[in-house]
Amino acid sequence: MNISPEEFKRYAKGEASPLEKGKIESWLNQQEDGGTEATGEDEQLAAVWRKLSATAGIEDEITNIRGGRSLRKGRLIMLSKIAACFVFAMGIGWLVKDYFIKPTVLEAAPMKTVRTEAGQRMNITLPDGSKVLLNAESELEFPEAFTADNRLVTLNGEAFFDVAHDKSKPFIVHTDSSYTKVLGTQFNLSAYGSDAKAVLTVERGKVMFGRHDSKEQVVLTVGMQGTLAYNKGVTSQTVQPEQESAWKERVLQLSNEPLSEVAKKIERWYGVSIKIKSENLKSLTVTGSYREKSLEQVLSSLEFTTGLKYEIKDKVVTITE
Repeated sequence: MNISPEEFKRYAKGEASPLEKGKIESWLNQQEDGGTEATGEDEQLAAVWRKLSATAGIEDEITNIRGGRSLRKGRLIMLSKIAACFVFAMGIGWLVKDYFIKPTVLEAAPMKTVRTEAGQRMNITLPDGSKVLLNAESELEFPEAFTADNRLVTLNGEAFFDVAHDKSKPFIVHTDSSYTKVLGTQFNLSAYGSDAKAVLTVERGKVMFGRHDSKEQVVLTVGMQGTLAYNKGVTSQTVQPEQESAWKERVLQLSNEPLSEVAKKIERWYGVSIKIKSENLKSLTVTGSYREKSLEQVLSSLEFTTGLKYEIKDKVVTITE
């Protein structure tokens, strides 16, 4: 895996980009799993961590990374000390000389970030041929070439993935709260930073889904949906996948959801701001399916089925009882 000293430095100081953070944490997870034989590059990266930890005086916290258990007292404790090492030690130049002998190890493909606005959807073809449909107010970050031993992308928002099969390079999606790993499959992942949960629905194949910690991941198959709420484990259920990804066909699908969550969907769909004046209304559950309907058509339907009242003024929707 191509990880440069500069990326290690930014990660240890808490300044890494989401993709850099995901790449390093993915590598750390691989070392903790102990399921694959270390490559020459992995040995070099492991040597960097050992050197840094020794400089910081915590070499007793690291065991043989190539063996089974890699971190004894926890990665976060170790990283905080390594960060201090970066700040007060003589620098990182000697690491480049002693451990990154091959220039190719330092090379990383340029990154690309794609964003959508409210009401916008965008088709993206990744370097490996995988197809991604990005939903409204979403962001996808990925390298211009998958040169590492995996295909790592970072998502904030919602997207439908049609992943090209490559047994030698697993496809990994990092979000703020979740970790998804596949070889080749189709799935919908909703993980907006403003939402209280990440939801993944499998349409084809098999998906590993959960937190970044490999101990909190489950395997989901066709027709299964995994939900990862903050501070909770993954729960799964059987669903109709086409309903969860109905937005691909420009269908606003509401399935027994509280009005507070429905409001977020409508905001992203139509580019408006919604204010719900009643606490009782926020917990009111709503169900409906709206194909290419206008904002007023959707609100009128909700008014008819629930009795709520609404007013639209300058792209601000006020909902009252």
